[in-house]
Amino acid sequence: MKLWIKSTAIGAVAVSASVIGERVAVAGDPAPHAEVMVIHATKCEKKSVDPQIGDAPPALGYDCLKLLEKKSMTLAVNQPSTTPLPNGRTFQLVHTGKADAKYKVTASISSPDGSGTYNRLADVAADPNKPFNVGGFNYQGGVLLLTIKIVP
Repeated sequence: MKLWIKSTAIGAVAVSASVIGERVAVAGDPAPHAEVMVIHATKCEKKSVDPQIGDAPPALGYDCLKLLEKKSMTLAVNQPSTTPLPNGRTFQLVHTGKADAKYKVTASISSPDGSGTYNRLADVAADPNKPFNVGGFNYQGGVLLLTIKIVP
């Protein structure tokens, strides 16, 4: 009888350890989020970059860059995350997985006709915390430029 109690106790400890181990593995790998800077790029006489932007992204031939807003987008695998843009369109990111420590995302923008469909802009394998850019959408005499950083 003592042997049965001892082996049952050891089995219970082993099951508990494996369940706790599962929880730690899940909790240790949180979903990433995207930090998005919405920038208005225009032509101007004197070059100007909003200091809140930091390192200036490629300006597509425009001399003035003004930060309009910063947004955070939650990313869950294969679930679209959207945010409205100042030009009335909607920006969408879909996190499709992770490979070689890079986050695979698809960036899209809603069609200008309001049909609810999205036009793919880019498929990106983004390094964590390293920004990438999409843009060129007409807006108030210039264009919108989006600088996106995937944060683990």
